[in-house]
Parts: sequence; structure tokens; C-alpha cells
Amino acid sequence: MINGVVMCFYGYRAFKVVLGLFGVLAGGYAAATLGLYWSEGRVLVGVLCAVMGAALGGVLMVTLYLLSVFVIGAVLGGMLAAVFTLHAPPDTRALVILAAALIGGVVALFVQRLLIIVATAINGAALIVVGLWFLYVGLSPRDGYELYTAAAAGPGQSILHKYLLVGIAAALGCLGAWVQFSHRPAPDGQLEED
Repeated sequence: MINGVVMCFYGYRAFKVVLGLFGVLAGGYAAATLGLYWSEGRVLVGVLCAVMGAALGGVLMVTLYLLSVFVIGAVLGGMLAAVFTLHAPPDTRALVILAAALIGGVVALFVQRLLIIVATAINGAALIVVGLWFLYVGLSPRDGYELYTAAAAGPGQSILHKYLLVGIAAALGCLGAWVQFSHRPAPDGQLEED
């Protein structure tokens, strides 16, 4: 949730920090998932893989700037596609999300400042809303993630909650983008130092 606040309101000004946090989270989660799968659920292996993946993800995201911009744009594109394809068949939904992620990544490379601000504001808002939801219902991150993905993927009475959460995240994302756009860019056009 702290990463969400930084991303939402200071994403462009603190882009290196955001990239590092994003890389740590994504790398740690991906490595832990693979470690747990390959070791058939051994927690120690999962923790060790998470630590190594987090370190590698953080270093790669900070040092490979253009790849980082592509990934941020791809996450934004994939997230928007996921929201608009809630009721599509799973195979179609996966293809649409993949295509939107690729398009978002490529577009981000051409309009970096605009996409960095929009992507960090929306992604940060989504992290804040999901984090607050997990705290509100008293779920551990793992249980909350499983419940959240099940609710987002399937039909049911929670359709109002889905769109309510999306609406709150969108409003918070617009506020975050406004805060970020209100800051003037660095004079040389480069990202500002922290």
C-alpha cells in the first residue's frame, strides 16, 4: 500500500524509487511463486527465491530504464484490459489482456512522461484500493489475493463491489495524475532526482 501511495502521487518525480519498489515486488512475487511450485510448497525455498527475485527485479528495473518504461506501460494496458473484459471468456480475456499489455508497453516508449504519470497514478491507486480492501476485510495478502482474483474473474453478486472498487481506484488515479501533472518537469527534460 505504501508503494501505491508513492506511485500514485509521486510516480514521475520519484520514478527511480517507484521502479525499484515495483521491481522488488514483481521479482519477489514471481520468484516465490516459481520456487513454491517447483519445490512442491516448501516455504523455505519460496522465501529464498522471493529474496533473490526481489533483489534481481529491483536492480533490473532501475538499471534498464527503457525496459522499465515498457513494463509500466504494459501493466497499465493489461490492467485496463482486465477491467473491461471481466465477463469475457477466459481464453479471449487472456488474449485481449496480452495484446493490450504489448500495445501499452510500446506506446509508453513514445510518450514517456505522459504514460509514466498516468500509469503510476492508476497503478498506485489500484494498489491503494486493493491494500485497503485487504485490511478492511482482515485478510492476509495471500488469502486476499486469491479471493480478489476469484471475484474479479467470475460472475456473482459482487459485480457492484467490482465496479465500486474500480470507480474508487479511477477517481484516486485521476487525483494522483493531477498532483503529478501539477509539478513542473526538470528543465532538461530528464527525470528529476529524488
